[in-house]
Amino acid sequence: LSQKEAVIQANANVTHINFKNLGLMKDNISLSGLLSLNFTGNNIDNFLGNARISQASLMIDSNQMRFDSLSLTSTIEDGQKQLRLRSNEIEANISGNFKIMELPNAFQHFLYNYYPSYFKEPKNNLSNQDFSFHVQTYQFDSYTPLFSKKLTGFNNALIEGSLKSETNELSIRAQVPQFGYDGRLFTNTLLNGKGNHDTLFADVLIDQFNLNDSLYFPNSKITLAAHHDVSSVQVLTRASKTL
Repeated sequence: LSQKEAVIQANANVTHINFKNLGLMKDNISLSGLLSLNFTGNNIDNFLGNARISQASLMIDSNQMRFDSLSLTSTIEDGQKQLRLRSNEIEANISGNFKIMELPNAFQHFLYNYYPSYFKEPKNNLSNQDFSFHVQTYQFDSYTPLFSKKLTGFNNALIEGSLKSETNELSIRAQVPQFGYDGRLFTNTLLNGKGNHDTLFADVLIDQFNLNDSLYFPNSKITLAAHHDVSSVQVLTRASKTL
């Protein structure tokens, strides 16, 4: 710990951690398992090496989650940083020039350009970010309530894209077989989005949108262009019965 970059090499048997009691999370989440740590750095942005938990047990409230291992690996390959996360129900990686702790600021920078009345201008200057990301989920539905109690689904979803702050380029592509929000169900959703320094463009295809048990809209397409609080939206759809 006395070095410029902290060096941690450790194995541990963690019999019980409750993150809510430690004040680290608002939700009642507890964890046990075997830890294997071998990395340098004192935060996620200068983290190099790997950290792994195996033979794990994860409880959210009183629910036993599908989870027995998780690994986080950070390497530098061909001058680019690679950060990989692996667990039972999700695989994610980010590659390029990035600072994880500044990512919310980077996305807020773009959103402020599109909807300045709804998103605050970032207080800090945006450092150069040039990266691509890839997220693949598996049986992820038991974890979605951690993001929002109204959210369900996102099993076998694919989300990928890139961000280049120097040239003000943002792109995202998502394939989600099924997800729900506040009782509304979306089946086979495909999103393609691109943004520049002042305008966001997006195309969304939805095989079926269920508003409730009896009313649904098949084969829907939404086209969006957003610029400085003004959105141009085109919706093409059909209804399951006469409205």
